[in-house]
Amino acid sequence: MNYEKLKIPTEIDKAFNKMTLKEVDLYLEWFLNIRNTRLNYLVKTVFKTDVLEFTPANMIKLQRFLKENITVRLKSSKEIDLILKNYHIKIRNSVQVPNYELIEPTISMIVDVGIYFSEYLRHEVQGIEWASEKEPTIAYYRCPILVKEGILSVFCPSWTMNILVGKIYKNVAKEDEMLSLYETWRNNFNGTPIDYVALVNSWRKKKK
Repeated sequence: MNYEKLKIPTEIDKAFNKMTLKEVDLYLEWFLNIRNTRLNYLVKTVFKTDVLEFTPANMIKLQRFLKENITVRLKSSKEIDLILKNYHIKIRNSVQVPNYELIEPTISMIVDVGIYFSEYLRHEVQGIEWASEKEPTIAYYRCPILVKEGILSVFCPSWTMNILVGKIYKNVAKEDEMLSLYETWRNNFNGTPIDYVALVNSWRKKKK
């Protein structure tokens, strides 16, 4: 599919573990500036309209859109080892690197769908704000995240969408998986904590 690639400015287009805190701030500033443009492009491309609407039906359509447009490149074992070395030593042993790499245009689609997902949450729940993860021991360091005062959990759209697309690629995702994720996070930001043990167990069952 001919999908417009996301263009990251050269000065902040680098590996997550190579970014300074100042560059993390610049990355978030750039992301917030392009957010609405990317969102409108996604809506026009997928839904064939200029009208932005947040609906459960659209979440189903977006998941189907991702499924029909996943493009990957398989990795070698040497590549996987090199990727693991980029993670902080405290989390390296807990990281599972997939044997494939998502490539364009899927990467840009993931970012854009993540924006839609996030803005849907902000549309439905008051008090959610954009921020960036500045703790280098966190796997999604430097990534734009959603936070809400009084809620311990933070939502990372790129991390969540990558996991979802991985499940779609492996054909283990339910047809309404994205909508279910949205409802889980909406409830979380409304004060119902996520049962992470049950969530992880559900992922493991689907991998078997």
